[in-house]
Amino acid sequence: LETGAPLFVPDLAKYPEAHHALIEAGLKSMVGYPLQVDGVTYAVLMVYSFKEDAFSQYKEIISSFADLCAIPLRQLLLLKEAEKAHQEWDTMVNLMRAGIVLMDKDRKIIRYNKAFTQLVGRTQEELKGKIICELVHGHPEPIPNCPIKVCEIGIDASIEIIEPFLGGKKLLLRVAPIITTEGKLSHYVYVLRDINV
Repeated sequence: LETGAPLFVPDLAKYPEAHHALIEAGLKSMVGYPLQVDGVTYAVLMVYSFKEDAFSQYKEIISSFADLCAIPLRQLLLLKEAEKAHQEWDTMVNLMRAGIVLMDKDRKIIRYNKAFTQLVGRTQEELKGKIICELVHGHPEPIPNCPIKVCEIGIDASIEIIEPFLGGKKLLLRVAPIITTEGKLSHYVYVLRDINV
């Protein structure tokens, strides 16, 4: 099994490494199929029978079944890889000094980093689902020269402003639209940086 090849044991009684409990239980034959993902064995599918040589004529069927058993394993490994990448990304984004926000097309906050919570002085519970203009400018609609207005036509934009609502901080605001493959606006990425820090 370490080689990745299946192991067929047609007669357990003649197999010196067979566990005595298997023989005492009346089991006569077995097959072990390694469950592999990208050439690495993560588990083994073991099938037993009360008949001698019960599996040699069903090799293709058992092999297909083993391949089906490996599918959830492959999905689990991909999920773990995705979770690890997600954690690494979150760590990196949270180390940035600029506030970064993902908004939907209605300017409602979906995700944000730690620096953004510090810039606007709000807790995580106060941020999700809020309209970003309310948090940064103090009212629900974009300010007259807001980069979001330019982004509505699919272009990145930025401005420097002094924001009284955030304690008179001098800020660089940059907004980038996320456009779908059909050419429609789906989200905004909003970057907010205190120029004096």
